[in-house]
Formats: sequence, C-alpha cells, structure tokens
Amino acid sequence: MFRFDSEGIVNRLIHVIELEKLRAVWIKMLYSKLLNTSGRGLGSLVLLVWTQALFAQPTINYQPISQRTAIGSSVSFSVTVDGPSLISYQWRKNGIDLEGKTNRQLQVTNIQQEDVGWYDVVATDTKGSKASNRAGLSAIIDIDPPFDRSISIVSENDDLSLIWEGEGVLEKSDDLTESSWEFFSETSPSKIGPASEGNAFYRLRNPQPRSVPITLPPAYDGETLLPMIVMLHGRSEFPNYINGYMKIYAQAANYGLIYASPDGVKGPGGNFFWDATDACCNFVNSEADDVAFLHSLIIEALKTLSVDPKRIYFVGHSNGGFMSYRMACEYPNLIAGIASLAGATFKNPDHCTPSEPVNILQIHGTADFVIRYNGGSIGLSPYPGAMQSIHTWGTYNGCENLISDEAASLDLDFNVAGLDTTVTKYMKYPQGGAVELWTINGGGHSPIITAGQNISEFPSRVIEWLLDRPKT
Repeated sequence: MFRFDSEGIVNRLIHVIELEKLRAVWIKMLYSKLLNTSGRGLGSLVLLVWTQALFAQPTINYQPISQRTAIGSSVSFSVTVDGPSLISYQWRKNGIDLEGKTNRQLQVTNIQQEDVGWYDVVATDTKGSKASNRAGLSAIIDIDPPFDRSISIVSENDDLSLIWEGEGVLEKSDDLTESSWEFFSETSPSKIGPASEGNAFYRLRNPQPRSVPITLPPAYDGETLLPMIVMLHGRSEFPNYINGYMKIYAQAANYGLIYASPDGVKGPGGNFFWDATDACCNFVNSEADDVAFLHSLIIEALKTLSVDPKRIYFVGHSNGGFMSYRMACEYPNLIAGIASLAGATFKNPDHCTPSEPVNILQIHGTADFVIRYNGGSIGLSPYPGAMQSIHTWGTYNGCENLISDEAASLDLDFNVAGLDTTVTKYMKYPQGGAVELWTINGGGHSPIITAGQNISEFPSRVIEWLLDRPKT
C-alpha cells in the first residue's frame, strides 16, 4: 500500500501491492488523490495497474510435464498458477473435459491403453481462463512374440511328427486363444499322434525369453493406424542405451510413433548382439534366429496393436544397422524402410534377394574406424562400404541416375563444425524405394547427437525421412 504525508504526497512504497485484495472503489479514490497531488503521470500508472489487476488472466508458472510409464502404473500431472481470486481447475484429455478432475494435480492410476493421450488443464478465475501446455502420456506395454521358425510335418504310418531346426519350444493350442497355448515339447522331431485325432495348432516359442517393450504415443487411440519404428542396438551396447543415444525415443510422442526396442541375444560374456550377416556379429555361434524373432514381433504388433502396415521401419546402429539390412532383405513385403547408422548390407549381393523395393537410408561417418566408411572386415569376414551398400540397394530397387550434392547440407554431428553431412541419393526409383546416403564428413562410429541440452538435427531428420516414404 501507499503512505501519504500531511500534504497528501506519496512518501514511499512500503511493500508490493496485493492486487487481489485491492477494491475498485479504493483504487479510484487513490487515483483521484494522486492526480490532484502528483500530476497525471503517477495517477495514470496506478490506473494502469488497477486495470491490469481487474482484467488479467491467471498465469501458469509451472506447466505439466509429459510422461511415459508401464501399463498398470500411475502418474500425476500438476500445475502452479498465479492469479487473483483463483476459482477452479478443469483437466482435459485430448481437449475433452475429465469429469470431476478439478484439482491442481491430476492422478491417473492403473494406466491402460485407453489412458494414453494429451492432457492439459484450464485454470479459471474471476478475470478469465488460461489453458496450460499439453503434456503427453505414453504407455509402455510388453509383447512376448512367439517364435515362428518354420515347422515341418512328417508322416509315418499315419503317425504325425513335427520337425524343426535349431532351438525352440513347441506349444499346442486347441482354439488359438492366447491363454490356451501350453507347453508340448522342446525336442525335434516331436510326435503329435495319428492324423485321425482331429485338429490342433502348434507353434514354436523362443526358449530364451525376449519380451519387447513397446511404447504407445499420446496419439494412440486403438483405431487410428500409426507408424511403427523398431530400434536395434549395436553389439555390446546395453539394451536401453540406444533409446537414449539416438534420441528417436524422445521424439516418438511428438511424431505419433509406436516405438519398439527389442534386445538382441546375450552372449557368454554378457554382450548383446544380433545375428545379422556372416560379417556381423554372431561370434559365438549362437543358434538364436533373430530374423524369425523380429518377424514374429512385427506380426504380433500388427495383430494386437493399431500399426499401419504401410509404415513399419527399422532403425539400427552398427550391428543393429547390419540387422536392419538383413530384415529388409528377408521381409521387404513388411518393411517400408530402414535407416542404418554405421552398418552395412551383405558383402555378396546374391545373399540378399528382396522381392520388392525397400526405402534405404545409410548414415556413415568418414572417420568411423569400427565399421569403416569404405568397407573392411571384422576378423576374416568382409563387409561393404557405405557407397557400395547404397549402390547395391539402388540395383535391387531399380534406381537410376545417382547424383551427389557437392556441398554439405545437414548438421548431424556436434563434434564436427558447421554443415557436416553430404547427401548422395538416387533421383529416380520408378519401382518405389528411395536410396540415400548421408556422409558425415569427419564423423566417427557414434556421431555426437547431443551437446548439453541441445539435440542435433539427427533424430528429426531420420524420422521425417522415413515417414515421408511409406510402402507403396
């Protein structure tokens, strides 16, 4: 408040005016007093303060924060609001009021798929309303894809047996419901009885449990078909490392991506890897069938989630890049495109026979001394260079007229100054299936994607490149 001397002149400001407690009549009287004693300048200032106090909307000082959590867990969203005479809060999901959710904090308990979405709150006082920023809720579910290695049926004297190669646990079902599958055998061949006994269903499950976490973005409603990215880590990388490193996981919510991050096989030394090609990286002769496992993951996701079958993509680093190429070779009918960072395709083009085009993005640093830009070998196993990889896929896809931008056009690596990346691409791919190489000039095996709180163009560029190229 203000204190006046005997002549009615402002002496000093005692403390900050508490606007919400000032009454309009008192301010009008003050304005008149100041106008008569101190001139229009101070009087007009007080009138301005009074006007702002009467008509100002609430101010949101702390916004709700986006979160991702497992199915069955709980989260809370909260805000901090300043404003005179705050009356109420109203939380919303996807712009629709949530009945009874009128506190400063919103609790979402026992989260299910239908709870994912965009949440905000409208704060209302006597002067008006103010909506907060949106905060996304993403839910993580686990899928345990069945192992779908091919099973053969043999018959001998009306007795039927199932045979398969490698490891696998045989399961039996009478009605194909998920709860009806039961253990049947783990050895091949497995006798299943005479053909006259009637129908039954059999499948192989991977004997090494490999549950896959899949993140459903806020845009997921169970009906709209959304794109899916399967992220593959490199050899010896911790399973969750790739999510933090490549930053695509952090952007999945904003782009409406269903995001899967499976683990490779754990070797004797505890190192995870993918059995991708003869070059990389099954050095322990594991019989695990990663192709069958990842294929099974895609089929299970298509069956149980709202995945767009025309927008399924693989992204991999190093050994994960090799594995992405392998999946494009084996299942081009399911995969719209891949992005390989520091990986390579098969050395022998005859080892890959895709039946239809796949969009291919190869990203490689010229200073990569692990998987060399110009090709090399891992032990005695050779692999092609980055340029050779895209030339090979250009041939597969029926591309024409390779051109190269002489000047760098992208900024992907914080460790390299300026625009560090040159784009080389086929301009004509009449059958569908773009092929492109991003050369990070001076970039290493693991480009520096983050610097402090800043993220390079890398994740958004990769995501947008893939999403712009659905399966035709």
